[in-house]
Amino acid sequence: MNYKRIEKYLKRSRVRYEAEMKEVKRMLYPKLEKNKHELLKEEKENIREFVAFLQQNKCAVCEEEFDQFKRKCIDHCHETGKFRAILCNNCNSGLGMFEDNVEYLENAIKYLKKYKG
Repeated sequence: MNYKRIEKYLKRSRVRYEAEMKEVKRMLYPKLEKNKHELLKEEKENIREFVAFLQQNKCAVCEEEFDQFKRKCIDHCHETGKFRAILCNNCNSGLGMFEDNVEYLENAIKYLKKYKG
């Protein structure tokens, strides 16, 4: 096996990959500042995939890997519409049910700890 050739290929691939990532960041980062509802469907999909990749394909809340049952959702602030992270559908729905209210969530945590076991 020609390890020199493999090493050269991997080096070229890494450079190409880093250049592509730089271009993706340049294109997508300004879009992360937009209101979620101003984004086109294709832009949302690109953001969803790119940020999930940055999050190592895991939900920002439960940290479980995305799969066919744990779908990727763009989480956003309901007051400003600004992007926050990529969550699985369960965590995104849960935060939505609690209306993004920290006090409600803290009370829910206390409740769960009280009745644990």
